[in-house]
Amino acid sequence: MNYEAMTVDELDALSVKWKGEIEAIRDVRREAKAVRDRKVLLESLARKLNIDVSGITPEQAETLLAVARQTPPKDGDVVVEPGPGRIEVTMGGIE
Repeated sequence: MNYEAMTVDELDALSVKWKGEIEAIRDVRREAKAVRDRKVLLESLARKLNIDVSGITPEQAETLLAVARQTPPKDGDVVVEPGPGRIEVTMGGIE
């Protein structure tokens, strides 16, 4: 391409076109990176839990990752643990 033969308006239009193409490539890259990061996290979690996640759906994977991302319970949070349990409720100092 002979840039010297182009007008300023043509060069500006070309620059705008390239900026749009670059931004589209960045969007695709961000999307691919998000999928990759999610898969790496899922594989790491699978190794830690010693489970096979090869056949789970994306929805199941997202649910598993959401559980893994949860922060430790805070005061007042309801915590459910497997096995026999007991429910206690404290309301306004009454037990």
